[in-house]
Amino acid sequence: MKFCAEHEINLQTFYSWLAKERKNSPPMQEVQVNLPAPRLEVRVCFPNQVEVRMQVDSPSALGTVFREAAQC
Repeated sequence: MKFCAEHEINLQTFYSWLAKERKNSPPMQEVQVNLPAPRLEVRVCFPNQVEVRMQVDSPSALGTVFREAAQC
């Protein structure tokens, strides 16, 4: 190995170090990560040609957006 030659390390010593490292390391474990839901883009077009674009976090928030837009 080039690394061993450059650092004047015996190859067998290097391999024994790797084996010890693997032996002492805990095994890898897959972890489930709860990713946030993708944001939804909403576009509201008013009769006066005004267009509003926004993002909401969930479909349930759409009702709130439309109720507030209706008051404009």
